[in-house]
Order: sequence, then C-alpha cells, then structure tokens
Amino acid sequence: MASKNAHLMNSHPQWKEMIKRWQFLINSYMGGEAYKEGEYLAPYMMENREDYETRLDNTPLDNHVRAVVAVYNSFLFRNPPKREMGSIATDPGIIAFLDDTDLEGRSFDAVMRDVSTYSSIYGHIWVIIDKPQSVAFTRAEELSQGVRPYMSIYTPENVVDWQYMRAMNGAYYLTYLKVYEGHAAGYDTFRIYTPEVIQVVRIESDARDPSVEVIQEMPNALGEVPADCD
Repeated sequence: MASKNAHLMNSHPQWKEMIKRWQFLINSYMGGEAYKEGEYLAPYMMENREDYETRLDNTPLDNHVRAVVAVYNSFLFRNPPKREMGSIATDPGIIAFLDDTDLEGRSFDAVMRDVSTYSSIYGHIWVIIDKPQSVAFTRAEELSQGVRPYMSIYTPENVVDWQYMRAMNGAYYLTYLKVYEGHAAGYDTFRIYTPEVIQVVRIESDARDPSVEVIQEMPNALGEVPADCD
C-alpha cells in the first residue's frame, strides 16, 4: 500500500525538464572549475577520454556571463534605492528587517542585489518570506526575542515542485511549494509550504524504496504560500 506521504517525493515535470539547463546557466556564471566539470565542450569524433580531458584543461574559458551580469547590476544599483514607508517607517520590526533581511546580517538592499543577479542568470528566482515560531503572546515580546519575518532566496534547482490554482477573479495563486534545504547523513531535507501548513520533510537519498518522514509541521498562520517567483 502506498504511503500517505508518497506525494511528498514528487518533482514538477518542468523541474525535471529544466534542471540540466539551470545547472549549465549557473556553471556558466561561476566559471572556472564549475564550468570545466560540466564538460560543455563537444567531444571530437574518435577523441578518447584522455585527449578530451587534456583539451578541457588547455581551453581558455573567458567568463563573459559574470561580466555582463555585473555591468547590468551596476546600472540598476548605481544609486541607492529610495523607499516610501509611510506610517511604518519608524516601526522597529521594519527597521530590523531592512538592516538584517536574511537573519545573516545582510541588508535588504544587499539581498535584492542578489535577487537581481540570480534572476539575470536563470531568468527567474524564488523569494520566500518566513517567520520563526514563537511562544510570545504580544508583538512586543516577539520583538524583544528577535522573532520577526526574514527573507530567503532559492534558485530554480532547489525549488523542485510547485502548484498554482486560478482564483475567482482569474488570477493564479500559489498553493504548494517544495524547496530543497540540504543533505546530511543519507537524507535530503525539504521544506513544504501550503496555505494550511508548513512541513519539514526528510527523505532517504539513495534507497531503492526511500522512506519519507515529516519531522516538523506547523500551521501556516498567514493562510497563503509566502513565496514569489521573480
């Protein structure tokens, strides 16, 4: 009998179709060993493996992709962006978010520069706004504990499944998102968003019949998937 969590192993058909293309795009941007290991040079007819690897080592690879992206971003961010915050301009939560948007010390401007860079590489990028769980009873308690929303960026390789539905007004809205968060001890970890819940799922990496375990589940208080594809 199929496991009730078997659907959590799914990957979107478009992800399966595009994953090699996305890897080529990021390797082209990174250049160096990442591009060389991709082996994008076409082998010659009758060329053996040793000769092919020698040609890879001796072929100069000028990284035009990184240069073009850097020039484009230099125009976009030549002047610091100005934002009209209105009545929330002095809100301590907004100030903290703008100063440390990803909870890793980077400002909102720095994170948005990365969004621009990666969207230039791939053609799109995923941005998720999340918030840690808290036992605080008031917003003041949350602020004192440093509990507040933060932003995460996910490149297309790491967003492995998604679903949209059409609203009554004809617009599409996101109803499901599955993002890859890392690998450890023989397991891949994914975070899954729906309007109702947010789950952390662990899946065996190399097993023939991999187990799927929901290791954390929490209500989605927002009532919608807090992600945007830019």
